[in-house]
Amino acid sequence: MPTYNFSCSECKKKFEIDLSLKEKEDKKITCPNCGSKKIKQGFESFFSNGSSCGGGCSSCPGCHN
Repeated sequence: MPTYNFSCSECKKKFEIDLSLKEKEDKKITCPNCGSKKIKQGFESFFSNGSSCGGGCSSCPGCHN
């Protein structure tokens, strides 16, 4: 099950939730800290060939400018 990163626009708390794709589409996600529904999905890094990169490094071919 994928882990999604979110941040709350009200209290600025960052949090992660494990959700299936269907749950993510159907579920009204709220901040576990303050209960606000004003949340934004954060940036998610991904794994490829046994390594992870969020961008901006100098060791990945996709990050070389």
